[in-house]
Amino acid sequence: MASKVVFINGSVEDGSPNDTLLRHLCRDDWKAVLGCEAPVLKQGCSPGYDPDAYWRSVVERERQWTSMLKQQSI
Repeated sequence: MASKVVFINGSVEDGSPNDTLLRHLCRDDWKAVLGCEAPVLKQGCSPGYDPDAYWRSVVERERQWTSMLKQQSI
């Protein structure tokens, strides 16, 4: 199995070589999925990443998971 890392630097404007490459590697809506060009929501975080919202969702998924496990053990 071959593995590769691709470093991308420069413009990611629509139609640019980097945009074309990322559409090929990821998917057409890669900017939305990866948060590219999104605003920085909290200092020190990647663009588009909201740690408070993310961790709220983690806690909720954990609650759902433990609830399901408790129901299965009844």
